[in-house]
Formats: sequence, C-alpha cells, structure tokens
Amino acid sequence: CQQALVLTFLNIAYCHSIGLTSCEHGFGLKALVECSRRLSEGDFSTSVGRLKFAPEMKGADAVVDELAMLLTAGRLSEENRMIVRDMYNQEEDEDSALRIAQQLISTSAEFHSTGLVRKSRNMRRSISPVQNSCRRPKILVYLFFAGAIDSHNMLVPYSDCQNAGRDLYQEYKSIRENVALDKEDLLPITSNKTFQPCDTFGLHRRLSFLRDLYVDGSALFLANTGVLSKPVTKAVHAAETRTRLYSHDDMQRETRRVD
Repeated sequence: CQQALVLTFLNIAYCHSIGLTSCEHGFGLKALVECSRRLSEGDFSTSVGRLKFAPEMKGADAVVDELAMLLTAGRLSEENRMIVRDMYNQEEDEDSALRIAQQLISTSAEFHSTGLVRKSRNMRRSISPVQNSCRRPKILVYLFFAGAIDSHNMLVPYSDCQNAGRDLYQEYKSIRENVALDKEDLLPITSNKTFQPCDTFGLHRRLSFLRDLYVDGSALFLANTGVLSKPVTKAVHAAETRTRLYSHDDMQRETRRVD
C-alpha cells in the first residue's frame, strides 16, 4: 500500500516539473523526442501530458489559497500555507512559483487525507529494527483478471466427495459436457478437509506451478466467493443487496473496492 502511495506521489511530482514523460526514468509511455539530455525543471518538451492549471488571480496569497481549496478542500493549515507562500515568493518567475506551490501542497498531510489534520508536536516513538528471524517472507499476490477466468476449467472436483453425498466429478462432466476436463488432464491436489465437499480436487494440467505452490503451502484457493453487502438467501438477495450479483461489470467494480 505504501509503495502505491510513493508511486502516486512520484507521478504527481513529475507532472509538475517535467510532465508525463518516459525520460528521466519517468512513468510516461513514450517521449515525443529522444531522451538524449537531462531535463531541467519546467522543460516539457518530451512530455505526452502536463498539468496546465492557471490560477484566477496573481500573488502568493491568492494562488496558495486557490490551490489549497482545489487540492485540500481548504483544509491546508495556516502554517503550511505560510511555508508555501514563502517558497512561492522566492521563485524568479510565476511559472516556477506555481510549480513549487503545487509540489509543496502535494506533499502535505492534508493532500493525502480526507479529514482535518492536527499536529501533535510530539516526536515519533523510536522503533528498534526488527531482528532477522531467517524465516521466508510472506507476500500476498492478488491477480485480478479483468476479463475473468473460467474457474471450472481451472479447479475441478476430482474424487472422494463423500461430504457432498454424490459424485461431483460426474456431475461436473454431465453439466460441462464437451468442455469438461478429463481426469487425465488434471493434477490432483488434496484439500485441507475443512468444510470441503471433496477430499481431492484437480487443477488444469498447465497449472503445475500453482499445484507446487499449493503443496508447498504458499498458495490457497478461495472458491465460490463473491461480493455481498450483507448475508442473504437465494430467495431475497435481489431485494436485499445493493450489488447485482449476476452482472459481470458490477462484480468487477465491487471486487476492486474490497480491501
């Protein structure tokens, strides 16, 4: 999450200073000209986009107040406004002054929050470095397939489905018909036997790397999941939920909101 915030800030800083460009290790897709020289502040010659905000009035007070309203909904503290105004007045021309004002406000706590910011004036508590435990780091990798994925062509009931009370693989075969995967094309994996209908599931044969991660304890499958705003039953879900459960676009949008 913090890395995402850092990248967002770098994007903002580049847009202020040299625009959206791939030069200077920027985040632009391409440059209009070859990146054969160092770019100075205010050089937008290689940018494919830039901020073109123009204040309605001139002068440090008016410009900073207008920017504070636009970028922080007027929440920028008087102390921070004074800092921005001082730096604004130190610049030689209005364009440079406007850029430095935008950059400074974009670093403020008010810009990166939605509520009132109150400074405690207390020193942050010193935190001792974490000792290396020699354990492998745990990293959660979340893949969002915008075009979706046919889950029943990926994870399939395989055998030992006593908990379901019927042969789920044969049921899968009869429903999927010619698109069903044969058992010979599946990689068996053993479930953790916790509220699972089957003791053994099958993965698509091309997902051997995912099978290995699962066996190693580094991957987990969450099947039959979705987005619900509240617990509902099949009979009342249409009236009781704000999410259209059978709309692909709506479910994508709701999934992106899940933290």
